[in-house]
Amino acid sequence: MRLRSSVRFPAVDASALLAAIKEFNDLGRDKFLKKYDFSRSSKFYLIHEQRIYDTKALVGAAYRRAPGKKLTNDKFSGGVQTKAALERIMKPEALFRHSKLFEDTLGELSNLSGEFDHLPRAQSDLRKLGFSKWILLRQYKELHTRCFPGVYVIADSTPQPASIIDPAVVYIGETVDQTLDQRLDQFNCSLDGRPGHSGGATLKKKGIPRRKLWLSIRSFPLGYGMEDGFADLRSSQIRLLERILLHEYVCANRNYPKGNSK
Repeated sequence: MRLRSSVRFPAVDASALLAAIKEFNDLGRDKFLKKYDFSRSSKFYLIHEQRIYDTKALVGAAYRRAPGKKLTNDKFSGGVQTKAALERIMKPEALFRHSKLFEDTLGELSNLSGEFDHLPRAQSDLRKLGFSKWILLRQYKELHTRCFPGVYVIADSTPQPASIIDPAVVYIGETVDQTLDQRLDQFNCSLDGRPGHSGGATLKKKGIPRRKLWLSIRSFPLGYGMEDGFADLRSSQIRLLERILLHEYVCANRNYPKGNSK
């Protein structure tokens, strides 16, 4: 598709971007995308204040606030052009110091159902919420959404595991009060013989080698349109998903993962 060269982004500044982010939060993802006629991102995202945003839609909305003109989905690319515009805006601004632009190459979001950005409900089938692609545990710093709490699965296997309840799975864990990054760091420390993670310490005692360990995660960003109470809903969802996985693992394999206590 040929893009129009008339599109210029210098007029889009931090105030326009922040206004677009606020509107995204207020409306929720579906209504925001519908209002500006953008589809869901398939690869590129922005993490800002524990939430995830579709980058191309944000730039389109911010552009309308700056020059006041509508910028449709087919007038610019969601890759290079969008990334360059957001990096220019965010780099000098302290408010974006801890924000992150990323391409979802590990399936951290593309494998998820649409529910990850909706208010959790008691009847939600959490088993349909996808996990990231398997990577070697030592590569966990490559995960962009490790800055969120969530559920993580460790497997001991030479080939890549087939599923998150594969017999090779040796630990299923969750973290609510810490990020996945912090918890996985503690897990690695325990594999080295240092304190920090009981599951890691158990696997260390059983002589399971780190070089064969695989990792898959399900991170939980905050949702939109609700500040009060959402953190509690998120934590309950995380804990429920971990218990569901443990139950399904035991049903499939007739025992707990080697690193999990009964």
